[in-house]
Amino acid sequence: MGVAGHGKGSQGGCALSRLIAYIGQTVYYKSMSKQKPITVEAAAKFLNVTSDHVSALIRRGKIKAEMFSRVWLVDPVSVRRYLRMDRMTTKGRPRKES
Repeated sequence: MGVAGHGKGSQGGCALSRLIAYIGQTVYYKSMSKQKPITVEAAAKFLNVTSDHVSALIRRGKIKAEMFSRVWLVDPVSVRRYLRMDRMTTKGRPRKES
């Protein structure tokens, strides 16, 4: 199996895990924290949203991530920071005063 994600059956996830472990040990990204990066799916599970929503947050610059071999590697510190900021802001329209 040469390229990550091109294996047979469930080996794609295993190859992705190995890729993330390798990158986390050997590569330091300037824009990311020194913690081991996580996948978009793991960030989505942590935030309780879809992976498409996490991708949109990455594109808008709300969460830091780096693309490596067509896979987004997400900075876990920025995910936690986004979750804290999201909880601080109110959602929806303001209530009507009577």
